[in-house]
Amino acid sequence: MNLLDIDDDSLANVTPLATLPATDRYVALQQRQRTNEILMQKVEMIRERLTRK
Repeated sequence: MNLLDIDDDSLANVTPLATLPATDRYVALQQRQRTNEILMQKVEMIRERLTRK
């Protein structure tokens, strides 16, 4: 099982936010925040696994 396997197209969204219209910028910020949350959960899972060994 690959712990860092994330099926999320928002990871491919690397457009600078300043170049986007306001509505798109809001959506992009939400996507990036969700991606950060997912990554933090994955990091926590890995940390827990490492500390159990």
